[in-house]
Amino acid sequence: MKWVTRENANVDRIACPWLIRRFIDADAEFLFVAREHVLAAAAREGGHSYDAPGAEYTHRDGKCSFDVLVEELEPIFRAGHRDEWLQRLLEEDVPAAPINTLDEVFADPQVREYGFPIEVEHPKMGKMKLVGNAVDMSRTPPKINQPPPVLGEHTDEVLKSLGYDASAISSLRSKGVV
Repeated sequence: MKWVTRENANVDRIACPWLIRRFIDADAEFLFVAREHVLAAAAREGGHSYDAPGAEYTHRDGKCSFDVLVEELEPIFRAGHRDEWLQRLLEEDVPAAPINTLDEVFADPQVREYGFPIEVEHPKMGKMKLVGNAVDMSRTPPKINQPPPVLGEHTDEVLKSLGYDASAISSLRSKGVV
């Protein structure tokens, strides 16, 4: 497919062709023409116009041309299932991996091989599943020996370590800072 934009490229029009070729149309051909000829050249060539007044894809609502293009393509991507897109991307040698839900993370064979999840008892939230540390150090193996803190649990300790005294911490608290 041909993509037509105005000549005298600046950073935006240099980045856009790269993004289009990399993520949208691997065989894209780009035509850079005078600003006033972008729409006519795109129509004549049967291509897409971008980054010019009245173009198919151009700056809109504070978004750059590429973001507008992605926004218009989003419904196409949403029409397929994540695993279908992942398979298609991998078949085309595009590096890709799913973004997993927590249930999927903990069910993953590699995660299970590392001995995850680790269950800990939290004083307020009860039993929790944690991922743990994926780095395996034979002489000093990392271990989780306490649950994550509740919001603000260590605030006073941190502020004291930074040199704040009890009166300063109280003042910060009264002002709603902490």
